[in-house]
Amino acid sequence: IAEFYEWLGVAKQPRSGVILKFIRQFVAVKPKAESIQSISRICRYLGERYENEKEADPTIEELSTIRWLPAKGKPDHWRLPGELFTVFQEYLFASQAHFLDVPLQIQQSASKFFILIGVKSTPTPDLVAKHLLHCSEKGTDVNPEVYSYLMDRANEQVINRLKGSSCLNLRGGRYVSPDKVFWSAHPFGRFRHPLSPEMRKYNDLLAKLGVREAPETKDAMTVLQEICEEYG
Repeated sequence: IAEFYEWLGVAKQPRSGVILKFIRQFVAVKPKAESIQSISRICRYLGERYENEKEADPTIEELSTIRWLPAKGKPDHWRLPGELFTVFQEYLFASQAHFLDVPLQIQQSASKFFILIGVKSTPTPDLVAKHLLHCSEKGTDVNPEVYSYLMDRANEQVINRLKGSSCLNLRGGRYVSPDKVFWSAHPFGRFRHPLSPEMRKYNDLLAKLGVREAPETKDAMTVLQEICEEYG
């Protein structure tokens, strides 16, 4: 008798108004583990519902303008979709953005839905550069894919931001500026550093930053000045 119930007005799936009502109930208070799980389940359902949608409907438009999504490590309040990124490329700019606190599997299956409501997935080169400098300041190793990303997308502004900074990660939390490394051997001991052959794949980026093949006379003079400053 399903057809009879449909004729009476019984819905096959939750109506948009009901979904919005439940969401507003959950987000009326600060995020908790239970409410975040409930929101995650709603996201999974909406992901399936809007899998083939290409344009936003009124429900999508409303969901994109209210604070109802949780952010990783930020339990203070709910976030607007436009304030969040999915976690797919978090390793490139983890320190510079807020990320969606929904299980990875749901973020993958509902990726089209999250795009519709305004959740972003990819960082800008500026965010990646800022993350690199943040890791340098904190002395934590950066994911090598950061250099791969910047090699393909870095603009003049990003290059200028990195050029004079300690942006080359020698691992172990050590960072040096591009003018203090060379591809070949050098006679300057601890005052300069050789780059690992593994970094050759980022040569286009490193050349723009000022990394050179071998030291020159001016490098010897600069090292002498540094020794004078250190030992007085």
